[in-house]
Amino acid sequence: MSNTEGAGAPVLPGLLALAEEFRVPQELRDAVAAAAVPRPSAGQLWRAADGSAVVLGVLLSARTGEDGLPGVLLCPLTLDVDDTSGSGVGVTSPVLGDADGRLWPGLARWLPLAVLDHFLDDGQELLAAAGQVEAAASAAADNPDSATTLLDTLDVFSGSAQALAEVADDVSVLASCARLAVAPANTTATRPAAPLLEALPGSGADKIRTVQEVLGVSNADALAVLRGRRPLSEQETDQVRRHLGLRTEDVHHDGFPPALVAELEQPRWRRALMSATPPPPDLATARAAAAAGVYVLAARDSAAEPNWAERIERYLQAGG
Repeated sequence: MSNTEGAGAPVLPGLLALAEEFRVPQELRDAVAAAAVPRPSAGQLWRAADGSAVVLGVLLSARTGEDGLPGVLLCPLTLDVDDTSGSGVGVTSPVLGDADGRLWPGLARWLPLAVLDHFLDDGQELLAAAGQVEAAASAAADNPDSATTLLDTLDVFSGSAQALAEVADDVSVLASCARLAVAPANTTATRPAAPLLEALPGSGADKIRTVQEVLGVSNADALAVLRGRRPLSEQETDQVRRHLGLRTEDVHHDGFPPALVAELEQPRWRRALMSATPPPPDLATARAAAAAGVYVLAARDSAAEPNWAERIERYLQAGG
């Protein structure tokens, strides 16, 4: 295992199972429970998750998309799935124990960095396997029919076909996971993301009371909205605009700097984001709240190029 940057998030019951009929090695369960979070790089074994979709896979490479957001090429890995197609590549790792681990280049896809959930291992065996399948996986990731081609080689009623079909479906879900909106290139942190505090008339208590009445939220939620720590939904934005006669840009903004969004997608922030009080309903909500709060902090700073990691740290230390 490599050096760590922080502990992994608590493990939710059932997330480890890729398919009920396939066993999960105890070594893998232990690795998830004690998972550390390095910067993602080629040759690492990760669990990727978003809602109900969960996939084990080896990272092959990374890139930055046209929107400025990071992505990783992930080759799915299954446990104890027979390979009757000859398309799989066997791989070993201490966390897999004696399970039959197999990589499937035909199911590889480019995924948002945001879906990486738990780092598990980065041994030399995995790095060698990543190099072995990278070319085939890259070609498959650019071919939307690659998964269908692989599945067509299997007996549709076999356990292998069912297991790989589930993996293919989960990978598709992960590839389309929701991400924070990225602002146009000319957007800077000098334009506050949540100027509602300044836009509302009256004292601080008056502003809190107004937000409570208009949105029907608690005192704590109203305060979080005014501080930019709780982003407004589209419906809430419209409510505030209509009831208070404000312009849309006074209560809403069209996205965050790509560098901030990219940093918040780093897996090492997951645990801290989900540890907020009260607990956020999901990671997407936690990221959105953090982005709003961090952006407001940066808007008050004169630095031309904000250090987003430092500002996220300050936001989290202040209680989110």
